[in-house]
Amino acid sequence: VTIQFEHYYKAYSGSSGSLYYSTNNGLSWTPIQTWTTTTSSNPTTFNQTIAALDGQSQVKLRWNYTGTYGYYWGIDNIQITGTAAATLGVTPSNQNVSSATGSTSFSVTSSGSWSAVSNAGWCTVTPAGSGSGTLTASYDQNTTVNQRVATVTVSSSGATPVEVTVTQSGVDPTLGVTPLSQTVSSQAGAVLLSVTSNTGWTASSNQGWLAVTPSGTGSGTLTANYETNAGTLREAQITVSATGVSPVTAIILQASAEPDANAADFSGYNIILNWTDAAGTIVPTGYLLRISAESFAAIETPTDGVAVADDASNLNVAQGIGTATFKNLTPNTTYYIKMFAYTGSGSLIDYKTDGDVPQAVMVTAP
Repeated sequence: VTIQFEHYYKAYSGSSGSLYYSTNNGLSWTPIQTWTTTTSSNPTTFNQTIAALDGQSQVKLRWNYTGTYGYYWGIDNIQITGTAAATLGVTPSNQNVSSATGSTSFSVTSSGSWSAVSNAGWCTVTPAGSGSGTLTASYDQNTTVNQRVATVTVSSSGATPVEVTVTQSGVDPTLGVTPLSQTVSSQAGAVLLSVTSNTGWTASSNQGWLAVTPSGTGSGTLTANYETNAGTLREAQITVSATGVSPVTAIILQASAEPDANAADFSGYNIILNWTDAAGTIVPTGYLLRISAESFAAIETPTDGVAVADDASNLNVAQGIGTATFKNLTPNTTYYIKMFAYTGSGSLIDYKTDGDVPQAVMVTAP
């Protein structure tokens, strides 16, 4: 506040004086300026900038001086309305909010009108106001796991702008893998797993014969490549991990290798079939016998992973029995029979279909 005080006075030689101020009708007076001896009889003007009065709406002045003759003269209650400096304050300096959509508020204290702007598109604010009031900040949902911060700048003419922040937390990390179990054939190949996540993840296999996509971000596909299985049924575990969430384990079961040989000495009499079991490193679990009255071509080759139930045209015979009989056939009819050795059972069954498939032609009695 700048105060101008002008007063005519008759100064005597050797006189001195002081100018005092008080604010808002206060009773305590504070010196502004003191002058030394003077003989001037002209008007005396004081122009004084007083930082201590900034923000005050009223200022009272008084002056006095003394001279050689002990003369005292004062004027009280000279009231001057000063121009207060612009003020602006915003509290609190930061608001912490959750990841969900919502709003929060700040308290604005101002001596005039003000405006506000946010530097983030996900956070919008009350654009303007006047005097003391409330500034509202509305924010969108944060769908990521990362914290984010919006800076809100509040401005008012003549005052220093104030910056406050809205700090929004991220969502909890998620992680899912489907399917959690898969069965694959004994031959080399690849299988896909679906990863559902909102953050970065890594994947690893506990078996050398199964290699996986090492990492990814967000939802996507994990590829598992597996080698040929030359032995028995085996299992690999795929572990998918992400920070802040429990790891997920998926299991890959690989079927055992198909037999390396078929039965020998395949023959039949009156549709009674006899054979010598196959020999080799991997022996069959059993044999599927299929019969047709049409031709060998009419006999369908079985599919790995699809077990065939016993019926009039199909017989399953376990390893070690070496004989089977098709009954209730049509008399005096030519039948065609094929034998398929296999390992495993159910969805893990694996048929021997390559090489020479044993077959026979039999005729029923009249």
